Amino acid sequence: VPDRRGADERLPLIVWLHGHGESGRDNAAQLKWLDWIFRDPSRRSQYQFYVLAPQWPKVGPTDSSPPAPDSDSDHDMIEAVRRMIDRTVEEERVDDSRITVAGVSAGGSATWRIVSRFPTRFAGAAPMGSAAVNPSDIANLVQTPIWAFFSQDDPPELLSIIRLRTAEVTARGGTIMLTEPQGMGHDCWTEAFRDHAILEWLLKQQRGVRHWAVRPGGYSVPQMLRWLDTKWTWQQLTAQALVFAVPASLMAWMLLRKARGRSRPEPPGDDAPPVEATSPSQAPNQLG
Repeated sequence: VPDRRGADERLPLIVWLHGHGESGRDNAAQLKWLDWIFRDPSRRSQYQFYVLAPQWPKVGPTDSSPPAPDSDSDHDMIEAVRRMIDRTVEEERVDDSRITVAGVSAGGSATWRIVSRFPTRFAGAAPMGSAAVNPSDIANLVQTPIWAFFSQDDPPELLSIIRLRTAEVTARGGTIMLTEPQGMGHDCWTEAFRDHAILEWLLKQQRGVRHWAVRPGGYSVPQMLRWLDTKWTWQQLTAQALVFAVPASLMAWMLLRKARGRSRPEPPGDDAPPVEATSPSQAPNQLG
């Protein structure tokens, strides 16, 4: 629940879906990765929004995994999340047009499934660490702006699948982007929050109004610097070159202009004494 709310203000809602290891019934483990949203105190004061974080129950007493995709119990959980969303909208001052969903690993798979099952419900989605996109669901994904994250350290065959599914959504006219972090194993969500302002992107989405890129100001200076140093892509190489080349060129031009100004003789002013011309005969004999 937000720290402060205006009397008539309706705020966005982020639905957070956890990974395998956070299943259970303690209503706490599913919050594991949410510290990326709340660890910066300035974010809590800058952005006011609701978070709904349901917890998948364990399948068995020793099994920490949520129900298998497309199983009856999985469909029941997806439906249960939908009911939780509706109840939250009824009980809190939620802007119904600004409900987004994000999930990591198994929660990323659940994100794909809930968006495909309720294609007009969400203003935006951020599935992270999951390639579990059913080909039959592609048509239902085109109505929701999606920013997917998938690690290049995950199995290559899964990376190929998520690239293919992304291309299929794009081909059908959907709004989707795939970002491929590298160097942190299966964890692609740390970079998503730390370097790509995924929280700000989620909060800017509104159903029926597509805000793709984070507007100027969405990235802080530290985020931009981390982004420039995180991954060597051609876009970042170009950005890095411009970051250093533009100021260096400007400084070199200013120094050159200043140096030319110093070497150029000053024209005589109006108060300079006149110079008298002398003939050779009038010139002093300097030989004695």
